[in-house]
Amino acid sequence: MNKLLPFLAFAIFALVACSEDKPESTHSELCATIPVVKKCLVGRWYLDRVEKANSLCDPNKETENYLKFTKKGNFSFKGGYQNLILETNGDWELNETGMKIDCESGDCIEGIYPIDATVEVLRSGAELRISNTKSHSSFLQCGVPGSIEVYTWQGNN
Repeated sequence: MNKLLPFLAFAIFALVACSEDKPESTHSELCATIPVVKKCLVGRWYLDRVEKANSLCDPNKETENYLKFTKKGNFSFKGGYQNLILETNGDWELNETGMKIDCESGDCIEGIYPIDATVEVLRSGAELRISNTKSHSSFLQCGVPGSIEVYTWQGNN
C-alpha cells in the first residue's frame, strides 16, 4: 500500500495539471475563422474611413468615431461626418449572410433599419469592413449607396 501511495499522488497531480483550462484565444485567433464569429466582433472599433463614397462621408475627426459591439448583441455608435455627429444604440446579430443591424435609439434614420450588412474581417482581426445595399452606410448613415465603413480594432474596452 505504501508503494502505491506515491503513484496515486503523482496520477492525481498529473490529472489536475492536464485538466486546467486552456488560455483564452487571442483576438487574431478568434477572427481567423470564416464565417466571422460573434466573439471576433465583440469590443470597440474605430471608424477609420468610408470607401466608395465621396468626401462628404469622410469621418469627422473632431469626434470619437467608435462602434462598440457587446456579447449580448447590442451596439453603440458615435461618429460623424461634416458637421453632423450621430449617437445610436441598437441590436446586432450574425446570420448566414452577414449581420443584421437594428437601430433602436438615438439618431436613427427612419426607414433604413433593419439593415442586412456584409461583414468582412481582415488583417488578422485588425480591420472590420461593413457594407450594405441600402441607400445609407450601416452605422454612419451617410447617404451614399454602396459605401463601405472601415474600422480598426481598439480592444475589449
